[in-house]
Amino acid sequence: MIGVIAFVILAVVFALVAYPCFEWGVALLGRYAKWLEKKGWLPHD
Repeated sequence: MIGVIAFVILAVVFALVAYPCFEWGVALLGRYAKWLEKKGWLPHD
């Protein structure tokens, strides 16, 4: 039972830490892609 509780706590902590990082990473990738597009290195339809 302790293992289940510990797993749930870990999962919640991981979600709280990883989600903002994931959003930040996606936003950063989007900006980078836009920048490459502006440079003409990324083909855009």
